[in-house]
Formats: sequence, structure tokens, C-alpha cells
Amino acid sequence: MPIEDILRKIEEDAEIRKKSIIEEAHLEAERRVENAEREVRKRMQLLREEAKSKIELESQRYLAEARLQGKTLLSEAKYRLLEELRKALKKAFFEKIEEVYSQWCKKLLLENVQEGDEIFMAPEEANRLGRDFVEALSTEKSLKLSFGGTTEKVERGFLIRRGGCFVNLSFESIIEDFLRRNEQLVAQLLAQGVAQ
Repeated sequence: MPIEDILRKIEEDAEIRKKSIIEEAHLEAERRVENAEREVRKRMQLLREEAKSKIELESQRYLAEARLQGKTLLSEAKYRLLEELRKALKKAFFEKIEEVYSQWCKKLLLENVQEGDEIFMAPEEANRLGRDFVEALSTEKSLKLSFGGTTEKVERGFLIRRGGCFVNLSFESIIEDFLRRNEQLVAQLLAQGVAQ
């Protein structure tokens, strides 16, 4: 074989080898690009999922805070309504007993005193009823009651000392007792008041 044929053969083999190397390089480059694209898609998906999770967590946190603030506002509104209800009850209570004040106080004490009790009066009751009221009550029912004097511990009403204990017959405690006994009704009224 002549040298020219050998050179041509070498050139052809080299060209074939060059094309094969280039083709393999292109295939390798395509595989790497595909792998890189897959990796980028995976990372993007992970980032999306992380971002979505963060957004969901943040949304849940904001919702929880909003619910808590709503509950706080609702509780505050219920408290204000309960205070308004207490004031309205107190006003209605005083207006109602004012019509029959002396008889009402007499009935209240007779339902709660025992023989030998000492009766203390709030300043208003002491001014309006006084020692004579307790003495008349004691004589009428033969209970040996005594007048303990005026007490600043209650705004209105009475305190009864029985042995070493005190029985609170303040008008405020009567109103609170009414609210406790009618708790379900009060809760319904408050719910209606908050809803309006």
C-alpha cells in the first residue's frame, strides 16, 4: 500500500475517531445538561415546597393570632357587658327595694339570722334603720340579736357575726349570688349582647 493510501486511511480513521469523540462529547454534554436540568427542577420543587410550607406555617400563625385576638376582644366585650349587667341589676335592685325598704331588710335578716347573732350595717342602712331596727327585730322574734355598729366592709347591706364567722348579706353579694344562680341565662344574654 502506497504511503498516500496509508495517510488517507489514517486521516479517515482520524476523522471517524474525531467524529466519534465529538459525538460522545455531545452526548455527554446532553446527559450533563439533562442531569443539571433535573437537578435544577428537583431543587426548584424543594424550594417551592419549602416556601409553601413556610407560607402555610406563617398563615397558620397569623390565623392563630387573629383567633386569639378575636377571643380576647370577645372576652373583653363579654366582661364589659357583664359589668353593665351588674350595674343595671344593682340599679333595678335598689329601685325595687326602695319601695318597701324597711320590710325588705326585715325579711332578709329574718331569713338569715339566728339567735345571738350580731348585726353590722353598711353606713346607708345604719343611717336609715339604725340600732332601733335591730332591737325591734330582736324583740319581735325573741332572737337576742345585737347591733354591732356600722361597717365600711360593705357598700350597702349587712354583715352578721355568728360566733367567729361573718355572714355577708351585702346587697352586692345578693346580686352576685343571683348572677351565679342564673349563670346560664346571663351567658345567653351576654352572647346575644356580643352578637348584636
